[in-house]
This record gives sequence, C-alpha cells and structure tokens, in this order.
Amino acid sequence: MLKIRIAATAVAFALSTAHASAGAIVEDFNNVAAGANGWTAVDAATNDYHAGYSATGGNPASGGYLVGFENDPLGGTGYWIAPTKFLGDLSGYAGGTLSYDLKVFSGTSYFSDVDVILTGNGKSASWTSNINPVGDGRVNFGVQLKDANFTGSSLASILSDVTEIQIRGEYISGSEQEGLDNVKLMTTGVPEPSTWAMLLLGFAGLGLMAYRRKSKPALMAA
Repeated sequence: MLKIRIAATAVAFALSTAHASAGAIVEDFNNVAAGANGWTAVDAATNDYHAGYSATGGNPASGGYLVGFENDPLGGTGYWIAPTKFLGDLSGYAGGTLSYDLKVFSGTSYFSDVDVILTGNGKSASWTSNINPVGDGRVNFGVQLKDANFTGSSLASILSDVTEIQIRGEYISGSEQEGLDNVKLMTTGVPEPSTWAMLLLGFAGLGLMAYRRKSKPALMAA
C-alpha cells in the first residue's frame, strides 16, 4: 500500500509540475483599484508619450485598459513599459508567445516601426509586425519567442534576465490615443524532460503495483 501511495504521489507531483510549466503572466487591467498596475509609457527621444488608465472600454468592454496618448507630437516613438512581474528570469518562456490587444482610438497618419523590444543582460532584440491597426478596431498582436522572429541578440541570453519589455504604443504622426489590453506571456505548455521522466516512473510504479495485486490470487489458487 505504501508503494502505491508513493507512486501515486509521484504522478500527482509530476502532473502539477507540468501544469505549472504551462503557466502565463497576464495583465488584463480589470482591477480598477490597481489601475495601470505599474505600467508606464515613454518616448525616449522626446518624452512626449504618456500612460493613463480607463476603467471601462477594454476587451471585454466592461473591463479596463491602459491608455497611451500624445497631445503635443514632437517626434520619436512612444512605448509602454512592462512592470516587474513581466521581468526577471523568463527562460521558461523561450518558444512561448507574447501577445496583446491594441486599439488606435484617435489619429490616422500611420507610420511603421518596431513593435516589441526585449532587453536583458545588456542585450536587446526587437520584433516588427508591420501591422497597421488604424481603423481596424481592437487588433491582436502576437509573436513566438524564438530567434527567427527577432532582430538583434539571441533570445536565450536575454530571457535569462529580462530587465525591460517595451510594447509599441505610438502609431500616428500627430496627436493620438491608443489602448493596450490583455497582455499575455505564455510558455509552450510542454513539460520539462525531468517532468516526463517522473510521470513515466510514477505510471510504471502504479502499473507494477496493479500487476502484482492481480497475480497474487492466481498464485494462491495454484
């Protein structure tokens, strides 16, 4: 009985570990008390892009969203800056995805630029979608975190200690307002090799215990 419990415990632990490896870091801006929840905005060139918060009108409409706006356009591109919970050792997210919803509320003169910048260990890599969200309502952006999609340094060296994630907010040449919502950083959802090994050992143990229990009556009858 003790061996069965040990094997069952190993399976349960492995399954919970596999589930944890498929976790996500999410910001939906629906906590009104938290508001922007540590998100900021910056235009490194001219400091004329700013962040705000709206408690309604996000996706879904009853939820909030992060506001980005520029009233006095001076040039440069504004970016939203992710808070602490999206930083640190993100090695487990290699091959996963970064996605978010974006809507241009005002402004029509679109220009192309880099959409996401990842920085860590003194290195950086960027992704450009070439998506024009102007006039398309709320648009979902998403990129798989692998080197083929990024320009710059290797993602492995960056994800081991991410110090900054920038998501493009400014799309318009002129006064504008954008909204950011449902930012998600997700893993591939595939358990680590050690987790698979524990699962196999656990199931093997349970199978062996079941086989022995079935074989005992047959031996006694003989």
